[in-house]
Amino acid sequence: MTLAAQKIGVRQCLPAVTSIAQRGLLGATMQDIVLNWDHQAPDAGPFFSMTGMGAAVQRATLSITAVPVAGGSCAVLVERVSSGADNCSIVATRDLPPMPGGKLIDGITVYQNPKQPEETYTLVQNPGSCIVIRRQVVFKWSAGQ
Repeated sequence: MTLAAQKIGVRQCLPAVTSIAQRGLLGATMQDIVLNWDHQAPDAGPFFSMTGMGAAVQRATLSITAVPVAGGSCAVLVERVSSGADNCSIVATRDLPPMPGGKLIDGITVYQNPKQPEETYTLVQNPGSCIVIRRQVVFKWSAGQ
């Protein structure tokens, strides 16, 4: 991810993209990426990436959006999407306590991390599977986040 972002000319948001990719792709034994960016001003506009990743039989996606903002920082949106065979109520009890949750619509519940208010987990119940969307927003990303 870092090499691809460097190659296209991302500089201001490169530390954010690098840090997020290193953590988000940890443990993946296979991966590939799709990138979108402003070809005429790669360091001044948004950087969008979608990484497909896997380990053993599990698959997930990691989406990173990084936008340069005034003062040298970046606004960042990260979403990781995965699924499993467990019912979403089991996933919530096992993986998300004690996060408060609220129903978005029937079958979709959003949980907010009380320690990081800009982090949510959305559980989408489908027949035979639970889709898990972990979403983090940082309006002014700085080194060390």
